[in-house]
Amino acid sequence: MLVENQLHEPAEKNGFMLKLTRALCNQTWPSPEDRQLAWQSVAFTNYVPVSVGYGARRRPAPAAWRQAADEWPDLLEKLSPRNIIILGLSLWDNMPSPKNAAGAVGKFPQRSPAVREYVTESGNVTRCWCHWHPSAGASADSLRDVIAEAENAA
Repeated sequence: MLVENQLHEPAEKNGFMLKLTRALCNQTWPSPEDRQLAWQSVAFTNYVPVSVGYGARRRPAPAAWRQAADEWPDLLEKLSPRNIIILGLSLWDNMPSPKNAAGAVGKFPQRSPAVREYVTESGNVTRCWCHWHPSAGASADSLRDVIAEAENAA
């Protein structure tokens, strides 16, 4: 529903999604066509698969973090993404460690490593890039920059 709203209404109503759309399009006011094209090339999901409640700054319960970690390998297998931008340092800190840890690259933000690689059962490799959540100060420009770095990584 959040993505769908971005396709039809440049939703100033949802600052989070507006920042993501601007970053994906690399434009302050992308046209409907540009929004459609940008969102066709990405998937959007919440890592924690259950509601954490209503309102800002809600944090998942320990059981919700465990459920997310348990479902993570299946999500990676199903979507087979090359890159994932992880929005939020708490999320980054609560993600499972990769079984086949690869070296760290990148600079978004100061976490070690700033990039993790996960290898699925079928052999697909997904790089996860750590970045601040928009509610913690990530701007459309900073999101655009980490997206570009991920796309340009070998």
